[in-house]
Amino acid sequence: MYQYYLQYFMPHIQECATLITQYHLHFPEAARLLFQAGAFLYAHGFYSQSQSLHELALAIRVQVFGSDQPDVAESLNVLALLARILGDYVQAEGFHRQALAIREKTLGPEHPATAISLNNLGVLYRVQGKYEQAEPLLQQALSIYELSLGSDHPDTLITFINLAKLYAEQRKYEQAEQLLQQTLATCERVLEPGHPHIALSLNLQARLSYEQGNYERAEALWKRSLTIIEKTLGAEHPATAEILNDLAELSFVQGRYTQAQSLCQRALSICENIFGPEHPDTIAYRKHLTRILSKREGEQDDGGHHPARPSELSQS
Repeated sequence: MYQYYLQYFMPHIQECATLITQYHLHFPEAARLLFQAGAFLYAHGFYSQSQSLHELALAIRVQVFGSDQPDVAESLNVLALLARILGDYVQAEGFHRQALAIREKTLGPEHPATAISLNNLGVLYRVQGKYEQAEPLLQQALSIYELSLGSDHPDTLITFINLAKLYAEQRKYEQAEQLLQQTLATCERVLEPGHPHIALSLNLQARLSYEQGNYERAEALWKRSLTIIEKTLGAEHPATAEILNDLAELSFVQGRYTQAQSLCQRALSICENIFGPEHPDTIAYRKHLTRILSKREGEQDDGGHHPARPSELSQS
């Protein structure tokens, strides 16, 4: 369904952006239109197109409102997420810090929007393996969310998931599992059955099961997560590619090389179409596929059971 909407609306989005630029329609309403169109493209994995619209929205907002306003921080936040997804961590950090500074100044240090910036900056550091910098930011965001929005709010829940990911990547499996079980139970209680937060929780539980050698449980959880992600985000979304790559990894360590190859090829195709050949995730999937093909051809495999993990693709 979303593909139909995308095909229908994309020409209109492009025409609006052209008219806004051509006639210098630098009004708050124009910026909001560009922002919402960019958000739609972002949600469905069209990151380069989304980035262009958000850059134009930011330029208009700075001109209309000045550089230290919440709307400017909103645009900077999304541009930071896009920069991270597209592999530019330096730019992502700069945008996140600008957004955080604006929100702390204009909205206050305990505002939920400030927590968004803290959470996203924490995720950026976690993706880069900077765990000591990531954890206090995530904990601070979590405290703000729990006080201002409550423990059952989706923004609170995604921060719990991000904190559990941090523990999992540090091999603190007991802490990660305990936190994740509580979060998943809450997600299933307060959210609709197909909500992406549930898929993220299942995906992480699968990773924990895999890392601890429980392959049967890992496969079942990844397949549940994949079903939700394909239904909500689409079969060609980067989050779909990530789970396909995880399933390929699982098939590989179990000796099911034909299945591993098929899954990894699907993941690589999605990533190449969205990001291009030089993105870190595309490179990671390509290396994974090469390793699978080498094993199928009987070549010596000296890399162990864990291919390079792609950079973080899913985030609030």
